[in-house]
Amino acid sequence: MLLIESKFFIAAEDTESAMEDAIECICRDITFDRLKKKTTIDNIFQAMGWEVTVKDYDIVDIHYCGDGFELTDMEIFESITPYIKKGSYIRILHEEELWQYFFDGKEMNIKEGVADFNDTSEIVAEILKNKEMLPTLLGIHPSLDRLIGETLGGN
Repeated sequence: MLLIESKFFIAAEDTESAMEDAIECICRDITFDRLKKKTTIDNIFQAMGWEVTVKDYDIVDIHYCGDGFELTDMEIFESITPYIKKGSYIRILHEEELWQYFFDGKEMNIKEGVADFNDTSEIVAEILKNKEMLPTLLGIHPSLDRLIGETLGGN
């Protein structure tokens, strides 16, 4: 699983409400007042395998660092969608599957597809921009390996 790109923002004044909605999503049948008192929204993301970047108490970016993407991750993102700034998005690549999540301030829209590494699409171009990350992507797909080699000056 690879996070290709994200643009993600939750305003500081919305992080507590987002945290409460995320906890409610996680614990639908049980009230966890004690959990609410000791938890922050970034702790919830961390428990899901995500790391957030905080600046002036705003969540300004998100990165996936977990072992396996879970369906509950998307349920939690869906529960906090009203707090995620319009125009935010997350693009994830898993083998040749491309999952894109777009937030419009009210709803989360999902677009799924296949990444075609044989063309020079916008997604492939985005992947190739991050030269530090490229060596970690070797082995995902032979065509991607070729593009990485060309980008890094191999062929």
